[in-house]
Amino acid sequence: MGVIEFPKKKKKSIVLTKQMLKVIRGTLHVHPNSPLVVWSGRSRLGKTTTAQELVKEIDLIYNPENPDAFRSLHYEVGEITPDGGNEQKRGIRSLYHACIGRLDEGLYRTLPNEDLAKQLVHGLRRKNIQLILIDEAGTLSLDAIRGMVLVRDVAENEDWTLGLVFIGMDDLPAKMCAVPQIQERIHDWFYFEEYALEELFEVLRQINTHFAKLDLDYSHDRELVEFVHDKFGGLPGTVIPFLTKLNHRLDRLRERNGGINVPLSLRILGTVYERTQRSMEKSLHASRRHIYK
Repeated sequence: MGVIEFPKKKKKSIVLTKQMLKVIRGTLHVHPNSPLVVWSGRSRLGKTTTAQELVKEIDLIYNPENPDAFRSLHYEVGEITPDGGNEQKRGIRSLYHACIGRLDEGLYRTLPNEDLAKQLVHGLRRKNIQLILIDEAGTLSLDAIRGMVLVRDVAENEDWTLGLVFIGMDDLPAKMCAVPQIQERIHDWFYFEEYALEELFEVLRQINTHFAKLDLDYSHDRELVEFVHDKFGGLPGTVIPFLTKLNHRLDRLRERNGGINVPLSLRILGTVYERTQRSMEKSLHASRRHIYK
């Protein structure tokens, strides 16, 4: 048929922004105190990417000969909600599964919370894991968080440095402050804010060749960046899919233009944006008609 062509997989471009670097450095600064740390902010601002890059960088420089070196782990926690069971123990098991592996069901049922936490700390010590980043932590029940904090407390009693970073949306801070015993153990807070125009431009120019050619001192170029910032706000995560579609559109235009590049313009940006919006609006309209008819 010749209709389908597999797209080439492209390497994911990661830009560590000033905000992301500030969070990483701040988190590592308090780490020797076995802290609880909270990262919060709305979706698509780079919280998960920051966590992944922090773990990657720690792995790259890890040297077991260095007495100060340690390993870290990032994982997305599954929902643990109140159901009348032992949510604290379920929180401990969540950490155990992520860091050590499958927990024996017999041990899980018979060991008290503190002893189960000790088993986990011993496993963390063997693997030299001192920093755990818990993503989507807002889905945890308060008691599940208590269980995880218990692991941190047991680690401190066992003379093992262990920092827990709770990562989530804007509802997470209220949950972390609901219990004084948890709030008092939080050593630092980091709120991911939406990016200003200039900050978003720095991201754009580093991940997209078309924006790399722009200069904000020129009104035409600034209008292009303002368009993206206006439509997507300061949320880098929402811009990436748009840039993929934009690149595809520019490639098609270049083919039609005999291989000559077509300069980026407000018209092209608007066309790519409106095409997606129209499809979404038609889908929503059809869906609502189906629901309410």
